[in-house]
Amino acid sequence: MGWIIIVVGTLLLTFDAMRSGPARAAVIVVTSSIALFIYSLIPYTYFLDTFVTTSTSLVSAAIFGGLFIFIFLLMHRIVFNLGSTSDGLVMSFIAGVCGMIAVTITWLHVPALMMLWNPGSEINLLFGLPYALGWFIGIYIVLAFLRS
Repeated sequence: MGWIIIVVGTLLLTFDAMRSGPARAAVIVVTSSIALFIYSLIPYTYFLDTFVTTSTSLVSAAIFGGLFIFIFLLMHRIVFNLGSTSDGLVMSFIAGVCGMIAVTITWLHVPALMMLWNPGSEINLLFGLPYALGWFIGIYIVLAFLRS
């Protein structure tokens, strides 16, 4: 089931990149890593530390979702002109794959999201903590050269 969700997400991001360019996929990649970093800092925040540590997994997932959407909107405004036109099927597919890999890695590293849905052992092994940095660096390199 996990692979089906990843393939459907990749296809959705690919169709979006074909329609409007790779900007949203690139923003999802950047937003995923920033949201993951900021979410990991929330328990150390002065006002939010007790609220986040005592909340249920559904509330924690909602906090992460709100943070992700907020950062996505900000980053989309920042890099709006990155890709306003489509570059064809292959470039759109590459952007879709990069975006879905970033979403999968982010999902696996937020415990509240893992409580909602656990994608499976193969996906955990492939996109888990030992390989997350390598995946993100690879995604950034691919997206950097996608528009050149």
